[in-house]
Amino acid sequence: MLDTKIEMNMKKELQWSLNQLTAPEALRDFARNIALHSESSKVHPLPKKRKAWLTGVAAGAAAVSILFISAEISPAFASMLKQIPGISVAADWLDSIRSQDGVKNAAANKYTPFEPVVQQFGDMKVSLADVYLTSDKLMYKAFIQTDGIKDHLAKNPDGSLTLDRTADFYAVQNSDFEDISGAGSSEDIITDQETGEPILVISEIMELNPEEVQAFLKGNPDTLHFTIFVDPEPKLGQREGERNYAMNVPFSSSQWLEDRIIQGQQRIEVAGDPDIRGLVLENIRITPLNTYAELRLDNSRDYLLDIDSAEDAIKLTDNNGKVYPLDSYRPISEYLPLDERYQPGMIELTFNSSPFFDETVKSLTLHVNAVEISDWTGSDTFTLGLNDELPKPIRFKGKEMTITETRYEDGLLKLKVLQKAEDRMSVRFDIPSLRPDKEESPELWEEYYGEKADLRKELIIPSKGKEEYELSFLVPKQDTYEIRMMRETDPVQVDKTLEIELEP
Repeated sequence: MLDTKIEMNMKKELQWSLNQLTAPEALRDFARNIALHSESSKVHPLPKKRKAWLTGVAAGAAAVSILFISAEISPAFASMLKQIPGISVAADWLDSIRSQDGVKNAAANKYTPFEPVVQQFGDMKVSLADVYLTSDKLMYKAFIQTDGIKDHLAKNPDGSLTLDRTADFYAVQNSDFEDISGAGSSEDIITDQETGEPILVISEIMELNPEEVQAFLKGNPDTLHFTIFVDPEPKLGQREGERNYAMNVPFSSSQWLEDRIIQGQQRIEVAGDPDIRGLVLENIRITPLNTYAELRLDNSRDYLLDIDSAEDAIKLTDNNGKVYPLDSYRPISEYLPLDERYQPGMIELTFNSSPFFDETVKSLTLHVNAVEISDWTGSDTFTLGLNDELPKPIRFKGKEMTITETRYEDGLLKLKVLQKAEDRMSVRFDIPSLRPDKEESPELWEEYYGEKADLRKELIIPSKGKEEYELSFLVPKQDTYEIRMMRETDPVQVDKTLEIELEP
């Protein structure tokens, strides 16, 4: 089981670090540095981009439309869909969240092998709801009301509510499974519609070991066990220690429905790319809540696979013409980023809703329009001198760029780079030898990733009609520099379709 104390402290440190970042580019650079350069890092990588989630993990996440599912259900069931025990939640907000995480699809088909619960712990009231167990995931939502939240409210730049840095830290963890890790987490502050009191909503999707899930179910369990952790911040140099509270959720194992897994092993050929030759659809997993697909690059250890959900990059449709919108994706490798077995080119796609309960669905169609590729293990370097003769051509992955101007001013190395339309590629430039070390130079590190992060421009993102780009590096002045180039989130057109027949 996760060490909750370590996990909570890790989340705090990560949140503090993210608060120091001033731009999405800085966030990406910071995340890359954690994964590639922190030799002591033992942190499982968070999904680098979960663009489709309303929770907006990290920064710069793109919003997508939400699928609202209409279904004929009983008034009692409709009441369950609208309410959380012990609190009054805005129906529109709850519907949108449940449409995303698949709860609405399951509930509309009267699949509820759980009972929501509410419990009071002193001045803290906690409701646990939307608890669902699949063959490899556990999903749940915790709704927490307490003066400790009300007294520490702050506002995000967009006007939404959050907790200030002096607030207690809240976490909810299941204790039925040992091999458990986070697959998706979000926090929201909403308002009770009747009392006006703030409510902290913690939504968790935990990744489980399928074998452990099967062993758990063989015991015919009737309860899921949870612990609520409240970890106070230091106050005037004193620390009171964390508090924890047990909660149990009734669970009917006899009503549990097993996921449908369709083995894919279908290859998609990719032509004309310097790095990848194809993609492989490993399998499709249909649960009562959502639909999942495992997709990987044919050389998944050397390149990072991403999806740009701002475009219609991936589309899943059934034989009836129903579209299952792409909600999110995440890396699925079980190893750490520094482990040689780690495969950053493997992702799990999550699609809203599923055809689990629809017997008329006989096949699915997966259309892959485009993906994004980043170098993971490989790179190229070139030497640049401030007095080099210009223009200076640079070749990278069979494409050519030209440095047309170099200068050093205001503590920055500044370059102008020409990239013609026929050589368009998204490339990150970096000077690793001059990046500050947090342990050796904490002030420079905070400046580099914090207050001056927005001065650094190290990524060329090609745009139509533009050929000249400016780069800036926050480095000391030198006669020469060794500059590294890495392909980063570079779009690759695929435009291929796979047909997946569903087994009876």
